[in-house]
Amino acid sequence: MRTSKDYIATANVGVTSKRYLMLGILCLINLTDAIQFLEYSSIANLVTNYYQVSFSTVSLTAAIANVGSVVSVYPAAKILEAYGMRFTLVIGSAIVILAAVLKCFVVNKSLFALILFAQFVAGVAFNFCFNVAPYMAAKWFRNNEASLVIGISSCMGNLACSTCYILPSLFEQAKTDIQLANGLSYLSITMAVVSTICFFLVIVYIEEKPRQVANNAESRRFQNRESDTNSILNLLKNKNFILVSLSLICVLTVKVSLNILFNQIFFELFTDLAKITTISGILYNVSTIFATIIFPPILDRTKRFRLLTYSTHLAALMAAILFFIASRLRITFFIYLTAFLCGLFLFGQQVFLMDLIVELTYPFPESTSVGLVVSISYLPSFGYTPFVSFIMEKFGILYAFLLLTMTLFLGFVPLLFVSFQLRRNQAENETIPLIE
Repeated sequence: MRTSKDYIATANVGVTSKRYLMLGILCLINLTDAIQFLEYSSIANLVTNYYQVSFSTVSLTAAIANVGSVVSVYPAAKILEAYGMRFTLVIGSAIVILAAVLKCFVVNKSLFALILFAQFVAGVAFNFCFNVAPYMAAKWFRNNEASLVIGISSCMGNLACSTCYILPSLFEQAKTDIQLANGLSYLSITMAVVSTICFFLVIVYIEEKPRQVANNAESRRFQNRESDTNSILNLLKNKNFILVSLSLICVLTVKVSLNILFNQIFFELFTDLAKITTISGILYNVSTIFATIIFPPILDRTKRFRLLTYSTHLAALMAAILFFIASRLRITFFIYLTAFLCGLFLFGQQVFLMDLIVELTYPFPESTSVGLVVSISYLPSFGYTPFVSFIMEKFGILYAFLLLTMTLFLGFVPLLFVSFQLRRNQAENETIPLIE
């Protein structure tokens, strides 16, 4: 069990270059796990025919993974707090292997239920991997690098989605059940091998903490923290935390739903399904790489949370509306452009809100506060995404678009009532000596 004695504040603050290697390993684990979330929904039209299920049922493969992430949020947070980053990543990477291995046995058409269970397992692994990023940022990186670390780690989810949207083109030649079964088998084996490599990288290279603290805020954390600060009940009494969480829930619900529903959206509108789905899905998710390059450095340098969250959220809303218009009008180039912009601003807002939560809840453990919100944020998609899919099937794509747009608009409202009290930034800028 780690205690505050492990982190006695000193006047020496510094960083080591090994933090980049560790961040790279964490990103690879997150990438491997996230690919498993969307690998079936990205080829939903093929999966529906092979397993004889509906589009809304296929969308459950992604949604049920989100349920797994909610189930594991508390145990993952407690394990991270009690035993540290290295032990948590060992568990997380092992669970990712389990999910990938289970999928090696689902080629049989009668085992669709096993796919759902494997997706749930992949979701459980999520919190043991993704939630390490804020923890690593606090322990190993400078304060002005925090949002960049969170952004890069979160970007892996969208990079995984981009990888999944290559699948429709790879499976385009799978005309028979045997060809599709072989493709699914190769995919599962590849994921199992990569997951195993990630596990051994964690064992060899991941360390718990650096020899000296990386930032002043981390030095002061244990001096300033009250005895009941770690209580989740205490966290839930924070009005600003609740408001930002509501906004993040709406943003992530729309962001995840679009990723899952691209195949169905274009299935309703285009005959050239594979090409449109692949290009739009890749652009939507690759845009997060540009968002990681653009938004976190601006935030780390300026700390203008109010201006950046307001403007980025409204830009995401406008981009979503334009994407829906372009889809209805079937203007291919405009679809690609607006899909890119929609992903860019939605991801930028996600990073801003996650870092804002860390600021507003300091010195509460960031892995718990961010992990709790992100996991709960994915829970609505369990019912929301299949519901939007059902609306699209029964009533048409226009009503589905209206529902998605309204959800994103509702996410802006809580931000109007947030008090932007940057507690972590204030602690970092304090000049009071840490040791008398």
